[in-house]
Amino acid sequence: MFFIEKTSEFDKWLRKLKDLRAKAKILFRIQKIESEGYFGDYKPVGKVIKEFRINFSKAYRVYFKEKNG
Repeated sequence: MFFIEKTSEFDKWLRKLKDLRAKAKILFRIQKIESEGYFGDYKPVGKVIKEFRINFSKAYRVYFKEKNG
């Protein structure tokens, strides 16, 4: 089980996102990560930062990092 800490930048971006189906898919993926630890389609894009991909419409990318403790 994971705890997702969202940044204010992410919240602002998500509120402004007009594609409601894409927004639902992004929130669903975050929920899957929190409840099941299932990241799905993701990859590292540096030493610390990773991205998970939502292959819908514009193929959205959500960037994250894992934090211990």
